[in-house]
Amino acid sequence: PIRADVLTAPVIEGDSLFFTTMEGSAYRVNTSNGRVRWSRSIGASSAPSVQNGSVYVAQRAAGARERQIVLDAENGHTLTRGDAVAAPYASERADTRGTEPGWSYEGARPTYADGRLYYAMGHDLVARDATSGREVWRRNYAASIAARGMTSPSLIGSQLVVGTRDGKL
Repeated sequence: PIRADVLTAPVIEGDSLFFTTMEGSAYRVNTSNGRVRWSRSIGASSAPSVQNGSVYVAQRAAGARERQIVLDAENGHTLTRGDAVAAPYASERADTRGTEPGWSYEGARPTYADGRLYYAMGHDLVARDATSGREVWRRNYAASIAARGMTSPSLIGSQLVVGTRDGKL
């Protein structure tokens, strides 16, 4: 059993399935037998990205804020925590208003490519060095403060693509 419904898309990496749940837990499950290798209640607010032994995930923070954290894929221990930014959409767990609204919830899921993490959090699209955590660049998109302004980024070839709340790519 898991603590709540799965939050958006799980990730398969090697012999493991990594996922987060609407109440904020992160899991690593063995794909061959379904055994939980580890689970942690961390206030997760996005599905994970997994790369090079690290699990990248967004986390709800106090005061309607959100931050990026990095977990050790082997044991689920927290390796680093980023700075929290204003994120009113992350003020409560994804299924607070029911399971169906929770299905459309999307926190600041990071995308990994070529040693960098890209994520849309608050009003900013951010690129960070995945090893050092150093910010490489940041672009602001002034959208409604009450809602998430951009989708999680996708990498298509050499282009980083986000969709905006007002229908732009």
